[in-house]
Amino acid sequence: MGANSKIEWTHHTFNPWWGCVKVSDGCKHCYAERMAERLQAMGQENYRNGFALTLQPQMLELPLRWKTPQTIFVNSMSDWLDDEVPLEWLAFLLETLAMCPNVDFQLLTKRPEKWKPRVNLVSGLYDLQTEAGRKAWAYSAEWYVAGKAPDNLWIGTTVEDHKAADTRIPHLLEIPAKVRFLSCEPLVGPIDISHLRQGDNQWFPLQHLHWVIAGGESGGAADPMHPDWLRSLRHLTAREV
Repeated sequence: MGANSKIEWTHHTFNPWWGCVKVSDGCKHCYAERMAERLQAMGQENYRNGFALTLQPQMLELPLRWKTPQTIFVNSMSDWLDDEVPLEWLAFLLETLAMCPNVDFQLLTKRPEKWKPRVNLVSGLYDLQTEAGRKAWAYSAEWYVAGKAPDNLWIGTTVEDHKAADTRIPHLLEIPAKVRFLSCEPLVGPIDISHLRQGDNQWFPLQHLHWVIAGGESGGAADPMHPDWLRSLRHLTAREV
């Protein structure tokens, strides 16, 4: 549920669905999976399916209650671009963004390559007979077609090692957003984001990235993180600022 979050870099979390499919080494010791299984064992109804994808309709209108400016981490217990999520629910999420301009929404994904195909499919689902539908369609049309960044949208991708950085950052840079960020957490290997290649193109992502989060795995089975991996990221970002 939305609440004062213990995550240092946000105010609240918002989870209209919970559960996810693992896609990479960064999912190995997933904190959200551990939490879901623990709450399922405690008998909490919302976590009755453990970490399997579970839609939470009781959460749908929660962001509409937030009237003061703040940052909201969306889908802290899942991935907003997971293919298992019904398109109608992704459409709802975009409608919510459109109806809450006072809130900055932080959307983090390990699947940035899914953004274009998923949101293009969503664009045909809006009911233009309703005010919310017309507003959301106009908002999304600018986002998809015109490439205009919504003022309240922060988009990030998880890069746990250099392979993930090479793969995901170029896709992240294709997404229009007010703020683009990296979550190098859990960091399971060294990363050099000073320059990356996509085909024959040279990318210099720090010119287009605004924020980097970094940290190691958590939990009793966590693999150790070498402190030099963090130091190199800190040195690079400090030099580029």
